[in-house]
Amino acid sequence: MADTLTYACEGKPGLLIDYATLTGSARAALGPDIPAFFTNNDKISDQLKKISFMAEDPLWPMPLWQPYQIHNNSAVADMQNSSGVPGDLMYSALFLERFLTGKPDWIHIDTYAWEHIGKPGRPRGGADCGLRAVFSLLEEKYKK
Repeated sequence: MADTLTYACEGKPGLLIDYATLTGSARAALGPDIPAFFTNNDKISDQLKKISFMAEDPLWPMPLWQPYQIHNNSAVADMQNSSGVPGDLMYSALFLERFLTGKPDWIHIDTYAWEHIGKPGRPRGGADCGLRAVFSLLEEKYKK
């Protein structure tokens, strides 16, 4: 995934979005229905949170707390991707952020992507968590 982010940055994107389940910590923190997201742009964070609730596809912002970069330091390599310290969803997002070249606006959605109860129009099984919210964000951001 880190290589893919670096490769995607070669095209100098205005906005880069990725989805992944990195650690399971987001699910532990927010439950199965509200994916966590990280972004390096506070305006996008506020906009995406608001839009996600309007689209009935809630996403919740988590901090890219830069002092936590220390947990990705390694005595034997440039960095490590697993520190063993509680809070690993943040360390994982910070790890990925290091691979963004040119510093594009970036959103990482840490999604569980599974509907285990079943709801009208959303049967039990694989779920599209965050897709409607991101589509609504893109419509608003790029409509002309």
